[in-house]
Amino acid sequence: MPFKEFEVIVVDNQSTDNTSIVACEFEKQTKMQMRLLTAVSRGVSNARNRGAEISRGEYLVFLDADNTSDPNLLNSIRCQIVKSGNFAGVIKTLPSSKTALGMGVFILLDRIKKIGPRPFGKNYCAKDLFLKVGGYNNGIALGENVEFLLKVKKCLKRTGKKIDYISTPVYCSMRRFAKEGFLKVLLQWLSGYLGFYGRQYKVIR
Repeated sequence: MPFKEFEVIVVDNQSTDNTSIVACEFEKQTKMQMRLLTAVSRGVSNARNRGAEISRGEYLVFLDADNTSDPNLLNSIRCQIVKSGNFAGVIKTLPSSKTALGMGVFILLDRIKKIGPRPFGKNYCAKDLFLKVGGYNNGIALGENVEFLLKVKKCLKRTGKKIDYISTPVYCSMRRFAKEGFLKVLLQWLSGYLGFYGRQYKVIR
């Protein structure tokens, strides 16, 4: 997809790794439509809401600092929107390091994402729909995607629409798993999935 057809908004959520400098250099090298925003209040929900607030696009795709995307992701989303007429979707996620354990865990999570009643994970959403449901809850650090997508699902259901699934993947860094262990991370994710939104989620540097 040509650069002119999408914009990238980088929200520097009080990083300590020169995120702003790296983003600016990347913009110069690629001539991509990129805007840099500094979020005063920390938290992933606040960062996403701030980025959505200044976006000019019709659709929003949310990625975090530990994610990379397949080069065909945006084209896949666009084709799915045209094909189905739905306004939101979840995106397949795979580990950046393809170990047997990591692949097994993420394939299982992806299966739950496809057939489970509670949508979660990386996603895209029409900006109008995002604003209608109130965006992300700034008070949630763990499970914020679940809470947001449940609002989206409920809103779409009223109009006969649904949340789609995109098989073109986003890749997730395994740093958190390496530092905290698979069991601890998965138990945290399960807690957020089940709706225990009050828990804190440690930033991994």
